[in-house]
Amino acid sequence: MNKEFLSRIKVPSSPNIDEKVNKIKLELKKYYTSSLKNSYKTHFSHEYECLREYFPEVDFSYEGRIKNPNSLIEKIHRKISQGKSGSIYDIYGKKIVVYSVRGSTDEELLIKKCREIINFLNSYDSYIVSVPDKCKDYVSNPKENGYKAFHVIRNHINKKTNSTDYCSEVHVRTFRMEEQQKFGSASHLLSYKPYETLREEFCPTFLEIGKNGKTYELHKKAALEKYKRDFDAIQEYFYEKNKTY
Repeated sequence: MNKEFLSRIKVPSSPNIDEKVNKIKLELKKYYTSSLKNSYKTHFSHEYECLREYFPEVDFSYEGRIKNPNSLIEKIHRKISQGKSGSIYDIYGKKIVVYSVRGSTDEELLIKKCREIINFLNSYDSYIVSVPDKCKDYVSNPKENGYKAFHVIRNHINKKTNSTDYCSEVHVRTFRMEEQQKFGSASHLLSYKPYETLREEFCPTFLEIGKNGKTYELHKKAALEKYKRDFDAIQEYFYEKNKTY
């Protein structure tokens, strides 16, 4: 990651910061090996099946992604330059959005079901262990911009070595929270992901469940188009909202 690149995305760089980033990069390099990615994709499919079986009354969406290495390095630089540790827990991530429970879209009921899903995710497999001090309840305590969701960080334990293979993050929210996160004051893309960075070099690898129940990586071109469609939809929403006649 060169200084010209960091300057272009407005992230400070210095020999001290670069040294710390390089150390963390080496620690996180394993996340981009085929063996570990395949392990996560197997887990991704299995957990989806478990959720469908355990929560048949819930209508929910289930999406996954693997953070782009360039985006990862930019995030590490940003955190270290802010005096933080630079530790990253969301290279592997998934998002669960709850739309209804037995046809009801009552928000309190949906939030209750979100909590039940989190409790399930933290208990159904003894080799997947939550990290309590890294889990956040932004529903009871929303961010200043109105963002709401439950964030759960989990360690995935290797059954043979009994040591942590990798960690992952799960976001669980209701569809109203999702709309707020996309189109409201908590808009993720408009907050700190400018349109000019939405190129293949930054685009994450999106994961989806196929009809056969297996996990597939969305083709890079399709993933980038999806990312840009989301961004364009948000821009169009705010344009129409603020348009004067």
